Amino acid sequence: MNQRRLWCISPQLRRCLLSMLRLILLWALVDRALAGNKVRGIDPQDLSYFQEYDIWCKDGSKSFPRERLNDNFCDCPDGTDEPGTSACPNSKFYCRNVGSAPKLVFASRVNDGICDCCDGSDEYEKRVNCANACGGGIIELSGNLEVGSVQSTTLDSYDDFQVIPYRPRKEFEESFASKLKDMKVAMLMTQWLPLSFLLFLLLWMWARGPLRLQLRRKKVSRAPLV
Repeated sequence: MNQRRLWCISPQLRRCLLSMLRLILLWALVDRALAGNKVRGIDPQDLSYFQEYDIWCKDGSKSFPRERLNDNFCDCPDGTDEPGTSACPNSKFYCRNVGSAPKLVFASRVNDGICDCCDGSDEYEKRVNCANACGGGIIELSGNLEVGSVQSTTLDSYDDFQVIPYRPRKEFEESFASKLKDMKVAMLMTQWLPLSFLLFLLLWMWARGPLRLQLRRKKVSRAPLV
């Protein structure tokens, strides 16, 4: 019965719908694989800024669509669109450095063969094997300083590194996970809406085929015999 229903759709339409389904599935898989690249190098505090479809450069000069985020082409003069690549010399790459102090480095150092982040996240193309050295690079601060009101200092600080105010690890990870989850939900909605529409269309055509066949049979049975 299921085979009869499927074959009620014309062969041309069936081939067209199946081709569309394959393309959408392939597009969804590729887009999902690239979704992680879109948030690479972004400070968790700025994740909400990049959730819109049209994103403005932070200097206000122009806007760019979200698919151009981290596409290895510099659209913004200030490098807003390329926090995770070395395309823009003015952009900054966020080193998460879990277990140590997070920091920002110039994105020109991304994938340059030198491990600038202690977690090695700046060398994601794996041209060089960066061992995770986080956890031992923070200088112990003693005294009456309150946690959260001081700045963390790293042993490997350079002039072009921007030190980020210290935040407790648990609070940082919860904030990062929450903002990353919201951004992934928005991306998944964009991915699966076209696929859901196509599946609905296929089911509608599948259910409509037997009905048309029954109507044709009724017309034939009611036709007067000559």
